[in-house]
Amino acid sequence: MREPLNGIPYDAASARNRRVAAFAAQVVEAFIHAHDLAQAAKGGSNRVVNLPGITVTVAEMIEAMGKIAGAQARKRVSSNSTRASMRFVKNLAGRFATPRARALGFEADPGASTPVIRDYIADEGVRAR
Repeated sequence: MREPLNGIPYDAASARNRRVAAFAAQVVEAFIHAHDLAQAAKGGSNRVVNLPGITVTVAEMIEAMGKIAGAQARKRVSSNSTRASMRFVKNLAGRFATPRARALGFEADPGASTPVIRDYIADEGVRAR
C-alpha cells in the first residue's frame, strides 16, 4: 500500500487470493520481544518462529486503503500481473499456524488492514494525493 499512498502507481498481483501479512510495526515489536525472551525459551538451535499475522486478500487491503485515503489512491492500483508475478504470488502462504509463536508471547497484528494503513499514514507523514 506504500506506493499508491505516496502517489506512485502499483501493480497488485492476484487481488483475490488470501495471504498472510505481518506489518512493519508488528515485526519490529516481534524483534524486540524475541530479543527479550529468555535464552531457554528461544529453543536452542531451533530459533525459527512464524510470526502471527493477519490473513487478508490484496483486494481487501485495497478496499481499506480506498476508504481511508480516497479514490485517487485506489485508482493507482492496477492488476496487470505478469505470469512470473502470478507464479510468485501463488506460492505465498495463504494461512499458517503459529502456536509456537503464541506460546512464546508473540502477538498478532490488529486483525484488519485499516489500523495498519492509518498507522503507516501517521508514522510516515503521508499526505492525501
